[in-house]
Amino acid sequence: MTADDWHHAQAHALGMLLADGPVQVLLALNAGGRSRAFALPIVGGPGEWRVLVHTTHSEGDLADGTVHVPPRSLVLLQFEVSG
Repeated sequence: MTADDWHHAQAHALGMLLADGPVQVLLALNAGGRSRAFALPIVGGPGEWRVLVHTTHSEGDLADGTVHVPPRSLVLLQFEVSG
């Protein structure tokens, strides 16, 4: 993000990828009044993203390499390596 991004009055969303060795966690926050789509990062190796926490308890929000986060909510995901 740039310094201007932090001061944009309409930017009400933030995505953060945290990694510690093989553990990769994505936190997607949406403080805005409409749903936002966050691109899921491509990580090395086969596997898939799993929802750990979803504050609106929605199901099926992962599709086409994105996670859809409803207004005023957050989604916490973890990448699970397969194989």
